[in-house]
Amino acid sequence: DETILDLRQQPTQDELKRISARFTNLERLTICPEWEDEPEQLEFAADGLRFPALTRLSLSGVGMHSLTFTEANTPLLQHLELSNVQGDLCPFKLALPHLRGLDAEHTMLGERPINEGQFGLSLSRCPRLETVRSYKFRCLGDCNYAVLPSLTSLLLHRSECTTHLDILYAPKLREVSLQAAFDMRHFKLRNLPGATCRA
Repeated sequence: DETILDLRQQPTQDELKRISARFTNLERLTICPEWEDEPEQLEFAADGLRFPALTRLSLSGVGMHSLTFTEANTPLLQHLELSNVQGDLCPFKLALPHLRGLDAEHTMLGERPINEGQFGLSLSRCPRLETVRSYKFRCLGDCNYAVLPSLTSLLLHRSECTTHLDILYAPKLREVSLQAAFDMRHFKLRNLPGATCRA
């Protein structure tokens, strides 16, 4: 019946699978172990791993193989927080119908062709997303297109190695900050109500 779980040690992949099977009512999960160089890489998209009631997930100092959060593993997720996440981090894929907030800091995505454009596509696959706040969320890609019907705030502070972001539609957007995102050479904000992004 537990709804909140706060882990101060990183679980193994098998332990994470057992947690998902045992705590089916879990709404909030925090994994924040002591810093470790090259920790084991977890995979939330692995077969048999599903958190059906999870609304808030916070990962800090955790090793991750990919950042894949979809209706298959976290169908009700509303808030995702990433801090000092290590590992391959490839692919980066979000497809969350209820996600409202994404916060990321000191995290660098894997630089491989499979990640090309996935930042923009991931945001677009979260139609209720309202806020994106980041600090040193790096390597978001060279070719990102996004359709963001609910987004009100986009902060990409010190987003190194991110060169391109084309927002095709964001009627509610009120705040954009690209502070110290020195590699951002192509940023466009348009108003194309019929625009769609497909993976």
